[in-house]
Amino acid sequence: MLQVRDVMTRDVITVSPEHTLREAMDILSRHHVSGAPVVRGHEVLGVVSGTDLMEFAAALPPLAEPEVEPLDTEPADDALFEGSDDETEAQSASWFLARWRDERPDANERIVDAGESTWTALDEHTVSEVMTRGVVSVRPAVSLAAAADLMRRKRLHRVLVMDGEQLVGILSTTDVVAAVADGRLTRTRWVFSGGVERDMDD
Repeated sequence: MLQVRDVMTRDVITVSPEHTLREAMDILSRHHVSGAPVVRGHEVLGVVSGTDLMEFAAALPPLAEPEVEPLDTEPADDALFEGSDDETEAQSASWFLARWRDERPDANERIVDAGESTWTALDEHTVSEVMTRGVVSVRPAVSLAAAADLMRRKRLHRVLVMDGEQLVGILSTTDVVAAVADGRLTRTRWVFSGGVERDMDD
């Protein structure tokens, strides 16, 4: 019977509760994981996921729109609009468009401003503020089928693998899917003495 220890990820990426949210995002991004246990020393305090970080970012107040000075409404020089009516209309539109572009920051500037504001907030808050403290864990000797069923019922993408109080691995949906794709999680029919048949998970 395939057990959790057979497929779990042993090299666990962890974060500290004192890490800033920006540092946590960088760790998850660099290691291409969607969540990680929060550990202080050898004590597991919780789990932080990409969802936790996104929910925090979504709760940030919206960026204030930049103040735009009103257009100058003083009469324009008549020379600016010399020509036919069509030419005057085109020149007038061009003049207002130029003023609009001068007064309004372009999209790239807004992206930079948004990034600076968001990153500042992410630097001011720590993982301990957003992490999920209720940790769901399984033992290494639990069958993979049972662990997968637990993850399905609780709608979890990962569970910690704990040997007593010690973190020994992490089981993710990716680990389960890989085991299924490799044909390691199969159901075998065993025939025992007396003709008794039982379906058992490998």
